[in-house]
Amino acid sequence: MPRNRRRLNLLFFAAIAGSMLAGCSGQRAIPQDAAQRKQLADQAFQDGNAAMDLGNFDAAIAGYSEALRMDVNRADAYLFQALAYDAQGNWAKEIDDCTQAIKLEPNRASAFYHRALAYGHQGKWDQQIADCSTSIALNADQADAFSHRGFAYGKLNQHDKAVADCSEAIRIDPKNAVAYFNRGIALEKLGQAAESKRDFAQAQELGFKR
Repeated sequence: MPRNRRRLNLLFFAAIAGSMLAGCSGQRAIPQDAAQRKQLADQAFQDGNAAMDLGNFDAAIAGYSEALRMDVNRADAYLFQALAYDAQGNWAKEIDDCTQAIKLEPNRASAFYHRALAYGHQGKWDQQIADCSTSIALNADQADAFSHRGFAYGKLNQHDKAVADCSEAIRIDPKNAVAYFNRGIALEKLGQAAESKRDFAQAQELGFKR
């Protein structure tokens, strides 16, 4: 058999083998063309968003993971995948994904905020405070970041700081029920029973449920 023909046959069978392996793994082959990879990453990301809207978090994670397989530098895919893990109560993976998003986009306030929430679920109050502080430094208009930092301060028995942060959250968003409730806890710890009672009542009026 001529050498060129033999080489073509080898390439042909190699292509078939690659296609079979991709089919067995259930994963689409990653295109060499950058524009095509971006298109597939965008589509997978949108599939993840659609699944999130339906509350199908496993499918959402699959979509975001596929987007990241096509483009490992998508901070938005890491962050949204972190939100899906949050919905499943998988705080460790949420932290990992937020950390990846931060590495790619160090000025993304929401990545620090959501990592702070995951640290809070783990009872890591110092880390929650640090991430909330960074998030606030990047975007000072986040009522929820102030409120959750205040809650973390309360867990460390720094109730004056908790009151100050929750008050700032309420200034930014007067209808923030969680901030009223968290401030109520701090005021109660400080022995300010009347003020605490008013905050709890306001939180309940705004729809807060324990």
